[in-house]
Amino acid sequence: MAPWIPAFAGMTFFGDLPGRGLRGFPLARERDIQVVLVTVPAPAPLRLRNAQSYDTLASELGIPLENKALAHILSRDKLKADPIHPNADGYRLLAEHIMQVLIQSGAL
Repeated sequence: MAPWIPAFAGMTFFGDLPGRGLRGFPLARERDIQVVLVTVPAPAPLRLRNAQSYDTLASELGIPLENKALAHILSRDKLKADPIHPNADGYRLLAEHIMQVLIQSGAL
């Protein structure tokens, strides 16, 4: 079965967890769907930073977290299509990082 890979931009930009998006976690677990949470970095002075909320959420739900790739990608112009979206190379790098998390967690 394919994994579910949620990434919530609102979590970091608005400072709280998006309730509607989280409703799927129990259903995914019931259906034995592997979940990897991906950190979407928030802009901070001089750099992008990842919200602590992701670490807490992943820990509470017992799911793996990919918390470095997007901050790395979005801090490098050569990996971005525009200020907030990866380009093809950036998405390829993100996919490689997510695949490593899936392998390390035993989902693949």
